[in-house]
Amino acid sequence: MMPFNFKSARFCLLLSALSAPSLAHASELSAYIGLHPANPLNGTSFLDDKRVVALVEDALSDPSLRALVLAQTRDHAFSTSLFESQGRIAFNAYDPSPGSMDNWGISIAEDGSDGAVCLALNGSGDFSPPGEWYRAGQLIGTSPDGCPQDAAALARAFGG
Repeated sequence: MMPFNFKSARFCLLLSALSAPSLAHASELSAYIGLHPANPLNGTSFLDDKRVVALVEDALSDPSLRALVLAQTRDHAFSTSLFESQGRIAFNAYDPSPGSMDNWGISIAEDGSDGAVCLALNGSGDFSPPGEWYRAGQLIGTSPDGCPQDAAALARAFGG
């Protein structure tokens, strides 16, 4: 039987820690600016970042709305690249189905400490439904022109 080698064990532990996907979470979310929300950075996409998932789960109590924002953006929707405004990272996505005006997005602080989810759903038949912002399961405000599609619209939505 071979004796246990502490140096080899420490090296293996260090190597596994360095290759762990959680390292993508250690940096600011601003590293994702310019990427599509589903594109991975260090093995983790913005949509899969634990801070983003936690924000969506906290903001929206309805699992189908959570799936719309996370899975639909990843698998079916068209979306903007991630952009920044006033220390917030955001994107806008929309349903490409004919006749749909549904759009949605996320705005989150660069460090993931604060954010909100925007939904502009065409349930009422509006050609351009207003964006409704949610945090902690509550409606916290609206954007008359839908969910922001760029930095200037995001700044206006948050009074900047």
